[in-house]
Amino acid sequence: MQLETELRKRVAVFAQHEIALEKWQAKAKALEVVTTNLKAASQELMSDNSGTTKNCAIIIDGKALVHALATDESRNSFLRAGLACRAVLCCRVSPLQKALVTKLVKDSGKITLAIGDGANDVGMIQAAHIGVGISGQEGMQAANSADYAFAQFRFLRELLLVHEVVADRPNVEWQPSPPKHVHA
Repeated sequence: MQLETELRKRVAVFAQHEIALEKWQAKAKALEVVTTNLKAASQELMSDNSGTTKNCAIIIDGKALVHALATDESRNSFLRAGLACRAVLCCRVSPLQKALVTKLVKDSGKITLAIGDGANDVGMIQAAHIGVGISGQEGMQAANSADYAFAQFRFLRELLLVHEVVADRPNVEWQPSPPKHVHA
């Protein structure tokens, strides 16, 4: 009876080790797949050596982003591919991942602008060169930690238009328009 119990314990421990090994192998395979795909994408996007952004986007979720940020090779491939595209959409990512992606782009020498509306965006806002916080339903954490704060998303339009004009024409000095008065 004692021998049977000991045997069951050993089988259970062996099964746990097998499951852990399978999970580790699955993660290693996922890392390999993501790294290979990012490397191929960055090479394809950079193949014409024009240095211009392509009319394409990268869409990546939090699970794949874990692998994209895991090693120097995968991080560099992700950065090169992202910089060659017009947009990179990171969906279902953690607050830490938002901050890491922002820091990755910032460390490459590009100017970063982060816009957030909740406490989960604070790390990203603080990691960017320019942080914009939207106050509202999710609280004031993003607005309090930002360089600029707005009450609603719709107020970003003028900021982005001004940024585009100033970025395109560095010698142009922008003069804000006077506030519009609404008569009741």
